[in-house]
Amino acid sequence: MALPQHTRALAERLFQRYCARLCDPTFDSQVRLDFELEDDAVLLFELRPVFGMTSMLRRLPLARFRYRVERGDWTLQAADTHRPGWRRAPLARHRSLALLLALVDEDVHGLFWGRVNGASLRWCSARGRCVGCDRRYREALGQPAGELSRR
Repeated sequence: MALPQHTRALAERLFQRYCARLCDPTFDSQVRLDFELEDDAVLLFELRPVFGMTSMLRRLPLARFRYRVERGDWTLQAADTHRPGWRRAPLARHRSLALLLALVDEDVHGLFWGRVNGASLRWCSARGRCVGCDRRYREALGQPAGELSRR
């Protein structure tokens, strides 16, 4: 069943703000966050260049938020990295889409954001990546640390 119009508009605004907040323009050529509204769901994904060509982007799914009209709640699913499809995330049902999005952002189980040497690549604050996360993220992307400004 399709998302109710009001719920769809709220979800769209929430994800527009979320993706804009996390997408640092200096990384735009390497990774961006985006979303897509489906009939009964919102799909959150990364856009990454194919073979370093910024004109060709591939979508890497991170999370899917499905709305259940009959219950008036959302379920959260993580992309399965071992096979096509989705798996349910822990504590993954709630009436608040914003709360579920915060769970994705926190990623305490390492389901959504990759890991490098056991450390999550997630963004650790509401204002974006802290200096430590930014450094790890740049290292994971093969960028020199250089001058990092604290947000």
